[in-house]
Amino acid sequence: MITIVILGIFLILWLWILFFQHFWNKNLSLHLIFDRTETYAGQKASLFMQVENKKKMPLPILEVRFSLKRGLSMEGIENINVSDFIYKRDIFSMLGMQRITRKMDFSCKMRGYYEIHEVELTAFSLLFDRHCTGRLPQKASLYVYPKNVNVENILKVSNRMLGEIQREKSFCEDPFAFRGIREYTTLDPEKYINWKASAKTGQLMVNTFDSSLQGKIMVYLDISDNGIYTYEYLTEEGISVASSLIQHFIKGGLAAGLSVNDGNSGTSFPPESGRFQTVKILRHLAGYEKKQGTCPLSLILNEPPKDTVCLVISKNRDALQDILNFSRKKTALIWVYVTPAEETWEVPKTKEVEIIVRKVEKQ
Repeated sequence: MITIVILGIFLILWLWILFFQHFWNKNLSLHLIFDRTETYAGQKASLFMQVENKKKMPLPILEVRFSLKRGLSMEGIENINVSDFIYKRDIFSMLGMQRITRKMDFSCKMRGYYEIHEVELTAFSLLFDRHCTGRLPQKASLYVYPKNVNVENILKVSNRMLGEIQREKSFCEDPFAFRGIREYTTLDPEKYINWKASAKTGQLMVNTFDSSLQGKIMVYLDISDNGIYTYEYLTEEGISVASSLIQHFIKGGLAAGLSVNDGNSGTSFPPESGRFQTVKILRHLAGYEKKQGTCPLSLILNEPPKDTVCLVISKNRDALQDILNFSRKKTALIWVYVTPAEETWEVPKTKEVEIIVRKVEKQ
C-alpha cells in the first residue's frame, strides 16, 4: 500500500513537471516601454516593465533579464551589473491572473540610441526542482540627443554674416515671391507685363516680386580623432555644438543643413527648414558611434548652395589647411575650433576665415 502511495506521489510530481514545462509561458506577456521616445543628454527618463500572467497556474519565481548599451545611469536600481553593457535582472512571484508593473528611473549621461530587442525569462517550478527558459522580443527604444550647450557667441557671428548676404540678395528679385502690381516703366522686362490687369486699367501694368531672403546655414562637423592621444570629450563637445546651432537656426526660421565625416564617405543633410529636418539631424547625431569610423574632412567640404553661411566645427589643428582651401569657394566661412581649456597653441590669424576658439574643460 505504501509503495502504491509513493508511486502515486511520484506520478503526480512527474505529471506536474510535464504540465509546468508545457504551460509555464502560456498567456504570459512582458512589455518594456520607455516613457518617451526622445530626450537630451543630462535629462532623466523612465523605463516601465509590465509582466502579466493571464492563466490560473502561478509562477512561484520568474526571473527576467535584459541588457542595453551603456550611457544610462541606473544608480540606485537593484540587480544591475555594468560592464560593456548594462545588465538588468528582476525577480517576480506571479499568482494566477496577475499583472505587475515596475518603474525604473534613470539619468541619460550620454547621447545615443538605446534599444532593447528581447528579454530572457526563467521560470522555476513549485518545488524549485525544474526551471524553464524562453525569450520574448521587445521594441523598446530611446533616442538621447546631444546635450544642449551655449552657442550665443557663434550665433552672433553667423547672424552678422547672414545679414550681409541678405543685404546683397535684397537687390535681386525672386520670380517666385509675388509682391504686387504697378505701372510699367521702360526698364521692366516684357515678360513681367500683367496683360489682364493692363486691360482693366487701360495702361500697361507689371508684376513685382520680393527678394527671397530666407537664410541658409550649412554646418560641417569634423569628428575624426586620429592622433596619438584621443580627445573624446572634445568630439562630444563638437557634436553638441553642431546640434545646438542647428536647433537655434531652424527654430529661427532658417534653412539649416549638416555634413559630418562619419563612415567611409560622410553623411550630408542639405539645408532645409522645419521640425522634420531637426529630428533627422538630431537622430543621426544621437546614433553615431566611434566604431563606425571617419573619413577625411576634405571629403565633406563640398561647395554648398549659393548664399549660404558655412560653419566648420573641428578640434583638429591640421583641419586649417582644408578650411582655407574651402574658403576660396566661399566668403562667409566660420571655423569653430574646439580645444582643451589648457591649450596654448596660438590660432593663426586669417582674413579668409572667421575663427572662434571654444575652450572646453575635461569633465
